[in-house]
Amino acid sequence: MERVLTAPAATAAAAAALKPPPPSPIRTNSKLRLCAIVSRDDVTSGGITVPVANQVHIAGAAKSHSKNAFENVFGPDAAQDRICSNVLPELVQGVFNGQDCTFIALGGKSRGKECLLYGAPPSSAGIFQAAITSIFKITDEYRTSKPDTRYQIRMSAVQYSQRENQLTDLLSPFNSDPRRRAVQVVDDPRAGALLENESEIRVDSPDLALFYLNTVADHRVVEDEETYRTSHVFVFLSVYAYRTGTNELEGGRRRLAIVDLGLGERNSHRGELTMPAIGSILLALVQGQKHLPARENCLSQLLKCAMCSSRLTTFMCSFAEKTDDNENVVQLASKLARAKRSTRKNK
Repeated sequence: MERVLTAPAATAAAAAALKPPPPSPIRTNSKLRLCAIVSRDDVTSGGITVPVANQVHIAGAAKSHSKNAFENVFGPDAAQDRICSNVLPELVQGVFNGQDCTFIALGGKSRGKECLLYGAPPSSAGIFQAAITSIFKITDEYRTSKPDTRYQIRMSAVQYSQRENQLTDLLSPFNSDPRRRAVQVVDDPRAGALLENESEIRVDSPDLALFYLNTVADHRVVEDEETYRTSHVFVFLSVYAYRTGTNELEGGRRRLAIVDLGLGERNSHRGELTMPAIGSILLALVQGQKHLPARENCLSQLLKCAMCSSRLTTFMCSFAEKTDDNENVVQLASKLARAKRSTRKNK
């Protein structure tokens, strides 16, 4: 028999249909690292010093927040390979141990941040290059030690512009699928936030991955300061493990997310996210809150996508010329450190 809804029942059914789905689950990260890098430019023009180990002093700052904020502060004399060898091995190995891991570089446009992420060819490799090299090195080692498993590496990259409210698939020029659709981020009540329709390109060698990385760098390093601070780049290096001789996945996909995060708008006049607003989103994710600030915003969803499944998240804070921006960065690091300590106490 066909069910006929009475007026009150129909109204209730309509209300239920319009009711938004529950927020997708958010899991508190099991491990969080907070680091900072101080370049020579920061010292000479930004008035930033490292007075004692793992502390940052900002000349003219109203208040010092960095006393217990950072686990590691890499000063001007720290070599790039030392920084990479300190922060990357645990992240990369975590991926091969079956975990999602995330590296977030937070800061405005500066030579120090660009060298950290993209390197200073040909003398030194950045985080991106070192991560790619490490992933392929471990894959080669596992071919011998785990002959029953075949590994496949894929790479995707997106850029979000706050001012244009536009999500760009940076690797779409290399996607030959004629059926591809516009990339978007969706929030699934069960699976969590995830990217859809992104170009996930198979990379069979470090050289090919570095070629695609150059496309990402070309979009990023040429931006002016205002564009840079209001746009954000997310690169995903995904590792698939298959049973040798089949297409059967063993343990699914694990990935390393590397995020080049800007500082947001200087003020809220445009209605877009500012540095304090972005900080509130990051803090909520670290604390495992179900309801995120600005949860409908694309950047909020992208950060959720990068961090929710991560079992190890490393922040690397960098500095630029503006004192107020630098203060905001250190203040956020201090809040994240307190949240980390609070999470440990509650376990």
